[in-house]
Amino acid sequence: MPSRQLQQDKDAALPVSNPLTSMDQLKKWDADQVVDVANVASVKLHARPETRGTQGPRLLLCHDMAGGYKEDHSIQGNSYDTIYNIQYWQYVDSFVYFSHDRVTIPPVNWINTCHRNGVACLGTFIVEGDQMGELEMLLCGPPEEPVLGDKDPMRLWNPYYADKLGKTRPTNEKPDLLNFISSSWYIVAIAKYYGFDGWLMNIECSFPPFPTPVQAKTQQFLCFLEYFRNKLHEEIPGSTLLWYDSLTKDGVIDWQNQLTEENLPFFKATDGIFLNYWWTANYPKEATELAQSIGRKGIKVYFGTDVWGRGTHGGGGFDSYKGVEDAAKGGASAALFGMAWTYEFFNKQNFDLMDRLFWKGGKPSEFPSPETNPQQQNDEAVSLTPDDYHPGVGQIARPSSGASWFSTCFDRGYGTKFYFHGKELLNEPWSHLSHQSIPANLSDLTKIDGNDAYNGGSSLILQCHPPYPIYQGGDSHTAISNAVLYSLSLDINPSVEYNLSYAYKPLPEAAQYESSFKCVLRVLCVATDGSETQQLHYIDSDNDDIHKQMDGDLALKKSSRRTMENGWILQNVCFDFTGTDKTFMIDQVGFMAAIVSGPECEKKVDLVRLGKISIAPAEPPLDDETVHPLCFNWKNIRWEQTDKDHQLTFWGTLDWHWMNNRKNDEVPQLELEQEQLRQENDRPGWCQTDYALVYLTSLNGDDDIFLGTSFSSLFRISGVDLSMACGKRRIKVEMVDSLGNHQSEYIVDLPSIVYYT
Repeated sequence: MPSRQLQQDKDAALPVSNPLTSMDQLKKWDADQVVDVANVASVKLHARPETRGTQGPRLLLCHDMAGGYKEDHSIQGNSYDTIYNIQYWQYVDSFVYFSHDRVTIPPVNWINTCHRNGVACLGTFIVEGDQMGELEMLLCGPPEEPVLGDKDPMRLWNPYYADKLGKTRPTNEKPDLLNFISSSWYIVAIAKYYGFDGWLMNIECSFPPFPTPVQAKTQQFLCFLEYFRNKLHEEIPGSTLLWYDSLTKDGVIDWQNQLTEENLPFFKATDGIFLNYWWTANYPKEATELAQSIGRKGIKVYFGTDVWGRGTHGGGGFDSYKGVEDAAKGGASAALFGMAWTYEFFNKQNFDLMDRLFWKGGKPSEFPSPETNPQQQNDEAVSLTPDDYHPGVGQIARPSSGASWFSTCFDRGYGTKFYFHGKELLNEPWSHLSHQSIPANLSDLTKIDGNDAYNGGSSLILQCHPPYPIYQGGDSHTAISNAVLYSLSLDINPSVEYNLSYAYKPLPEAAQYESSFKCVLRVLCVATDGSETQQLHYIDSDNDDIHKQMDGDLALKKSSRRTMENGWILQNVCFDFTGTDKTFMIDQVGFMAAIVSGPECEKKVDLVRLGKISIAPAEPPLDDETVHPLCFNWKNIRWEQTDKDHQLTFWGTLDWHWMNNRKNDEVPQLELEQEQLRQENDRPGWCQTDYALVYLTSLNGDDDIFLGTSFSSLFRISGVDLSMACGKRRIKVEMVDSLGNHQSEYIVDLPSIVYYT
């Protein structure tokens, strides 16, 4: 899940993601008391660089599927062979996980996949229907918690829950009355504790009309929101507080569907507004003008499109692109609600096709018929000719995340097998969104495939498509496939050596032809006078050489090739840039393959399978002094043995933390862990631990049994049958870094048998 399917459905100790369902639960939540490390995001936001062409209208996704916390409930993954996921992150700027629970904490697997793809992840706070008492509690705080530090007798709002949602304070900090900090136990905010990037505030009920008028409470609530926003920014730089268009300045629920004087105060008090869905094409331009009149940008106004239709502008469904286009034309941003429509509406059938049509569009003949897609029965696209093209919601591809390094293994986060370095570790259905890598964001000359992988559950196949382009000056039947996979924005330090690593496997179909295969880097060079040039560099996988299309500054230092498991080849190329009077940026990476075919060949040819690619500064492997020793502990242990067949089954949670190996315990354990965590965080991102592989092993380490992976500091074993494990009584934990490389390894004995049933 990738965890071997054991008895997870019977294991109450299995870590899961859950919301907080009431204000009472929110009140009781305290990070000092909560032991929930499995739900803390392990992948930090790997932000995209701001480049030309990426500062325009934004796209926000609001994920509402089956009430929430279904397929993504189990932190260690599931035994599904598919799962709803987003394969077009290149078009997305932010993601909201939505449910109708009071406090929607995004499942950690969604936070991790968002962050790896450079997308901010937000939770949701919602009050709706007849829950006005809960809204009053949000504003005023618990009755036993008075407002502190304010001499204004008319003030109603209390920062109690704002601090819970967005404030963090060191444990030794005392309450500051001047800053209205209420109680001394407000230490860790939910967003900061779990590692996500802000909140959508969805208030769809009014305040009680007594004893203070609704209008007065609403004005006080605006002060609360402004305080909340400021504290959120203070504690989580770059965070976002987003307001949903429902409550007006007079305290009435009245969806405006537009930025108006009625909801403008909420826009001022927060970072942006998510407008309701019933708007018309002229609204975005008017909203942008109003936003600019108060010194705000139009792109902070998100015009909503309900993908399920329900009266939304543009109609929703495959016509959701109309809302995105119309918002952008007016200088505003777009928000898509319920984009899992492509998965749910079609009962999970043909999801890859439905999702591609939704995001990238296609020919009308590719779309489902009106009989199977009622939302499109009256759509004008039905009358288009076969040669026309129906657009998708994806408008402008953003560069992949990261300004100093890049890594991907093309993993979709689910599959029927799981691999590491080409070796098959698991042969059963699994899904785990924390494993989702960065999908290719440019080329259509590839296809994703789950039949083989280098790391994870899928890989990318590079194809030649007929009619084949003809290489000028060469054989008349030489087919060239140039697949530019990724738009990047990697700033290059001329004084540093870089390592390009990629794994590939030639496919049997390509063996019928004479072929070649090269990695291609496009480099943007800026001279001291500001002039820009582009260089294309071809890294030949056959000749360990670099051929430049034009004179350039890239210098090859060394190159190596290793044969890995199951026919995979790992190519490593070390290079640097010698032109120190220039600045360099790698802005594209891709592959070029060529085959010599006969004139009768009119089919697609699968040329080569790609398993990973990474570009990062060359760093030496971690030595023994750099790898921190870990202390392992067993918790929630249970042994079971049946009388009939003497089957011995083990249940237990293995967790790990930094070991205090200082003499005489001169440094407290907590202080040591914080110190070493800071050291870990100070490591470059590509050197940090990404996840752990967990195995059942024996004393000699032969024939390990793969149990699963962990993106936290614990792993739950849910009933493994040891009677068939051939003496395997130890656990091996193998750490993997952000580039997909082996980092360190630990062996732990299973606990003693203490109980039989």
